[in-house]
Amino acid sequence: MVVVATHDLDLAGKLINTYQCYNFIDRVTEEGLTFDYKLREGITRMRNAIKLLDHLYYPQQIVEKATYNIAGLVDKDIKDSC
Repeated sequence: MVVVATHDLDLAGKLINTYQCYNFIDRVTEEGLTFDYKLREGITRMRNAIKLLDHLYYPQQIVEKATYNIAGLVDKDIKDSC
């Protein structure tokens, strides 16, 4: 068995025809990052990395720029499932 774990949407998109894709839901809460650990088919639609930056008190300018930069990339060339 080979497992590839990534948050890189470009890499995930390239692996669609090579691997079966699964994800689990993560949430940023007051306590930090939590996971439900229930495997779901497909590439995740959660985009909590930027929320985590905000939670960790990164400068607002970085959070805003990251939000702006990801806006056009979220669904580019990525299918809902592998």
